[in-house]
Amino acid sequence: MVRFYTCLFFFLLTSDLYSQSAIQVRSWGQAHGIESAVIYGVFQDKNQLIWICTYNGLYYFDGFRAYKSQILKGEEKIPYEGIVNQLAQSMNGRYWLKIDDRFGAYDIYTKVFTPLKTQPDDLLATFQSIGDQLYVVDHERTFLVDQKTLEIIQMVFVDDQNNAISNWVGVSSSSGKYFSFKDSVLVEVLPTKDLGRFLEKKEIDSTLTYLNSIEYFNYKVDVNGNSWFRRVGDSNKTEWMVKDSLGTDVTEKLMEPFDGMVLHFINTVPEYSWFLSDKGLILWEKHFENPRYLYQEIPELNESRLVNSFDKDKTNWIWNRQGIHHIRVSPTKFRSITKELSGTYSNFILGIFPFDDDHLLIKHDFFDPYHSLFNFNSGEFSTIPKQELFEKYSLEEYEENSKQGEPSNWIEKHGEHIHNFSGVIPNRNPFTRLFVSDGESFDYAIIPQDNTKEGNQLWSISSNKMVFPKIDPIQFSNQGDTVWIGTNSVGLVALHTPSAEIAQWFPDQTNASSIPSERVHAVIPVANGNLWLGTGKGLSYFDKRTGKFTTYRIKDGLIDDRIYCMAFDRKGSLWIGTNNGLSRFDTLSKSFTNFTKADGLVNSEYNRNSAILLKDGRMMFGGMEGIDLFDPDEVVEQIEKTKPLIAHVHNNDQLINLSSTLDFAYDENHFDFYVSANPIWTASTLTYQYRLDGADEEWQSLNFSNSVRYPNLPPGDYSFQVKIANQPDIAVYDFSIQPIWYATWWFRIAFVFTGLLIIYLVYRIMLARRIDQIAQANKIIQLKAEQAQSVTKERERIIADLHDDVGSTLSSLHIYGDLAGKVWESQPEKGKEMVDKIKEQSHDLMGRMSDIIWSMKSSEEEKQSFALRLKNHGTDLLASKNIEVIYEIDEELAAKIRYPEIRKNLLMVGKEAMNNIVKHSQAKKVKIQLTQEGNELVFKISDDGKGFDLVDYQMGNGLGNIQHRCLKMQGKFNVESVNGWGTQVSCRVPMIRISLVD
Repeated sequence: MVRFYTCLFFFLLTSDLYSQSAIQVRSWGQAHGIESAVIYGVFQDKNQLIWICTYNGLYYFDGFRAYKSQILKGEEKIPYEGIVNQLAQSMNGRYWLKIDDRFGAYDIYTKVFTPLKTQPDDLLATFQSIGDQLYVVDHERTFLVDQKTLEIIQMVFVDDQNNAISNWVGVSSSSGKYFSFKDSVLVEVLPTKDLGRFLEKKEIDSTLTYLNSIEYFNYKVDVNGNSWFRRVGDSNKTEWMVKDSLGTDVTEKLMEPFDGMVLHFINTVPEYSWFLSDKGLILWEKHFENPRYLYQEIPELNESRLVNSFDKDKTNWIWNRQGIHHIRVSPTKFRSITKELSGTYSNFILGIFPFDDDHLLIKHDFFDPYHSLFNFNSGEFSTIPKQELFEKYSLEEYEENSKQGEPSNWIEKHGEHIHNFSGVIPNRNPFTRLFVSDGESFDYAIIPQDNTKEGNQLWSISSNKMVFPKIDPIQFSNQGDTVWIGTNSVGLVALHTPSAEIAQWFPDQTNASSIPSERVHAVIPVANGNLWLGTGKGLSYFDKRTGKFTTYRIKDGLIDDRIYCMAFDRKGSLWIGTNNGLSRFDTLSKSFTNFTKADGLVNSEYNRNSAILLKDGRMMFGGMEGIDLFDPDEVVEQIEKTKPLIAHVHNNDQLINLSSTLDFAYDENHFDFYVSANPIWTASTLTYQYRLDGADEEWQSLNFSNSVRYPNLPPGDYSFQVKIANQPDIAVYDFSIQPIWYATWWFRIAFVFTGLLIIYLVYRIMLARRIDQIAQANKIIQLKAEQAQSVTKERERIIADLHDDVGSTLSSLHIYGDLAGKVWESQPEKGKEMVDKIKEQSHDLMGRMSDIIWSMKSSEEEKQSFALRLKNHGTDLLASKNIEVIYEIDEELAAKIRYPEIRKNLLMVGKEAMNNIVKHSQAKKVKIQLTQEGNELVFKISDDGKGFDLVDYQMGNGLGNIQHRCLKMQGKFNVESVNGWGTQVSCRVPMIRISLVD
């Protein structure tokens, strides 16, 4: 059964304690999303993601877990689930895949695989990206990939006449130079303008040699300066030759450690060389006589496959059936002090204390019979029986006296021994659980009770009274007249030694500024009079002036909240031993740097009273597995600064391009952000903080995870920000979500503008209507006034007509009657003529009187309509002359004519026109029309008579009267006539003139 590991840490040490190199291995497998046990390759892209090619697909790894990247083949985009042999990335950021036996381009965002148009024949060919070029390389040839056309072009070495010299052209992955063979001699070649063609470089550096005298290729130089040459011998077996810096053949000596192995790969960095063999990974450190067989030391690295170097060759990645493994080698700055290596009595450390000018006392478990001593001068460790120490300091007598409640006798007799361990430095007193000293007298002692449940009591010896009823002290620290006591269960206690007054600080769940825990394992006073406390729930700073505690926890970058011991180094940095490693705290920047076994520590869990700064500046931290001894300055130099990284972002469950995808539609509003760090192998050991500017007010902590989800974000501008806890660097991804079209600013502006325009137009229309209504009302008022005036005028006109016309006619009749009477007998013919004139004028007078009376009556009162009256006149006048008359008169329109003057004038226009036709036109047919066109009444009389020329015609009384009457109605007069084609007379009168209603 294949085993998978969830992030394993190993440290292996050389025999030299001060030159040891740590092998740090971190492994990720099935538990981290890598489903396949068969891995073909590992590659890191420009975004720091690790791509894993496997038997059943492609995965990308962000430092926490791996995610499968789908592959879609062909125009149908059919999902591919087979072998992925290799992934490469060209300089322009484009990805390339070899899947099974096909080479092609791969879009990691759309997941589409586009095969090359031409494919290599060799199934073992691979991609190789060097500089800005991409190649496909097999065991015999090298092809240049045209990234635009997706064609591969074989690289050929030619002469000046373009004749092929060699079909093999290789390219150096380190220098980017091209090489080929000429007469079995390796030569450098240069590319020509003709793509894929290479010419020999004419100017050759004679100091450069690529093959030795027996045609071994100059391959690598190892960490000790030896040159390794190789060639492919019979049966494709790689043969090696090694020469030292003087040129001496040392093949036999250096190949001896690899006896029975097949070496595949060598990689050298300043401090060591990697060798990958058919058995596994091998490390050869600088100045060491023999290599280290890591496949034996670390079984998880057995059956390792090819090695890739990332992080500028600082680390290596290998893979096998158990997953991928990150390997980092560094000469650790931490020295491990253990029973096996150094001779201490036990690896369990319960306290480290100054003993005398030359020694440290190291306490082990409570019931261990021995303590250990460290000699500053020799650097050696020894053991001392606990009984011997008790006898030397008369502690047995103290126990007897304390049981009898009389420790004062012992204080008076043996107190000077304890005086040597007093002082303000924490952990000074190896018997700190027994005595409290103010530096001058030893008035206070811890008195154990017979009933252990009641705990210990703090007594003042000189006054013989109990000061504190129940106390379980862990560490005492003196600060002037105050002794600060860190306890196991009652918080922080302050003892004022002159007065024996007590103050206590205990956690308050309702107060965020209270002490965080009832367990205070470490107390360190600082120069400003305040305190740093190591508690069971974080690092806390106590400001005595304000009485407030400021606490730093995992979310702030601390490696673990359970703190057991602390000490300052000489530069003011606070080093903290926790339950899960070592933290260095910069009290100015408030930032943490964390160390674990992966960095060379022997401990992961430290213990109380086990941190101390030595006289030479080094520090000791004791724990469950020994002591870590180190120089803080050297460790700080070794620290590799990590930077936060937004590894990948998913929008609506689709991977997006962080460099180009910045704007999203309103419904593309579901985001998953995945954070990491550079270098990526540190990612899962760090604590992150994040916020989404535009949605979050405060920074949020991200513990033991690297994913942040924001579903259903509203439209707006956002900035996702992530940082490593208590570090200044921030990684940022800015993006925008556009609103739906009807919520966009331009639509809102257009909508408001359109609305205002509509309101304005409606207002204008309503205003125009209102103005028109007012004008109409004014017109009606005016017309009513005119009507009233018209009636008056009509009355006056009738009176005038009756007076002038009727009067004159009657006078004529009177005259003609007198003349007829006088001449009737003498001149009967003359008398008859006079009688005919009387008859004619009487008939004419009757007609005029009838027209006047008709025009004055309303259409309802008048039995004879306008049309009938017009027809009667036409029949009398035109029919008698054999002229056909066609009437097209709108009766409803005629009925609307209410004004007497209008009715009369229209009738007179018609009569005058018919009189003109009879007198002048010689017409056979006449058409009389009364219609409404728009807001006008149109009265037309047309004939088919002889017509006349309008140019030469001078308007006579007939047409003049018609025009006069038309204008009198405020109408428009028009006459149309052509010689031989008849005449049309029209009068257009506004409808408003004919009636007050319509």
